[in-house]
Amino acid sequence: MGGINSNRIGRLKSGKEVIVRCHPMGVKNGYFYVESLVAQLLIDNNLPSYKTYAIHECENEHDCAFQVIEKLNGINVELFLKQNPKMEEKIVYEMGKTAAKINQIEVEGFGPFNNDLAKRGKLKGIFNSLYKSVVAGLDYDLNLLVRYNIITKQEAKSYKKIFSTNKVLLQREKAVLVHNDFIDWNSLTDGKAINGILDLDECVASDPISEIACFSLFFNIDRLDNYLKGYFSVVEKPVNFEQKFQLLRLRYTLSKMTLRLKKFTYEPSEDIKFKIEVAKNHLNDCSKFFGVID
Repeated sequence: MGGINSNRIGRLKSGKEVIVRCHPMGVKNGYFYVESLVAQLLIDNNLPSYKTYAIHECENEHDCAFQVIEKLNGINVELFLKQNPKMEEKIVYEMGKTAAKINQIEVEGFGPFNNDLAKRGKLKGIFNSLYKSVVAGLDYDLNLLVRYNIITKQEAKSYKKIFSTNKVLLQREKAVLVHNDFIDWNSLTDGKAINGILDLDECVASDPISEIACFSLFFNIDRLDNYLKGYFSVVEKPVNFEQKFQLLRLRYTLSKMTLRLKKFTYEPSEDIKFKIEVAKNHLNDCSKFFGVID
């Protein structure tokens, strides 16, 4: 179901079925080593992820970088809930529980992981602080949103100030593993629990509330309730949760909207247009929370 990689079912000589994830032709391997290490880290912590059997580097412009991974049992959560809509409350609760368990794993550095280091077996974020990882690319996102008349120049200044004045919220000595895209289409279920954690290509070293903020962007905010119930059945809710959640939700919203606007310029589909409108609603909520608008 990937939108970037080509994901195919393959078969080893032994007859065992596997998944082959291919980058587009001529594109250098950007994260397969990271993904392999993170998947194994999840397994080591008794979480349901996949083994990596092989990684192939792109050798020339006519070649494809690819990864051969274990094929897990289970049904994609997005498909399962379309067939079993009455199960949504339970499955979303289980997703929250699983996310909390992922976010208990401590890792080095902050932000995206260095794939070259991962090739040598070391998992480490590229930034030395949570704050730097969060505000990286912020100016670019704000400038683009101003250019496309999504926000005004004054609003852009206000958003930038929100992060600088809330810097204390983004102080953290040790990062945890954050899937960063742990949503319906990147997980499997057996109808009772989550039995497969997929697509680790966007994982980062960050604050656990980042996971919740990311999840909140893809659905109506009301859907978050069951997710939070599941999440905080595993860990204790932080005292400063709401302020940090809204801050990180704001950052994800600005980032996601930038990506969707760029994609819309070469793929002006109704689906992307709808997602941009959803992001506008999230931005409106965050703006009201921080007093940017009434």
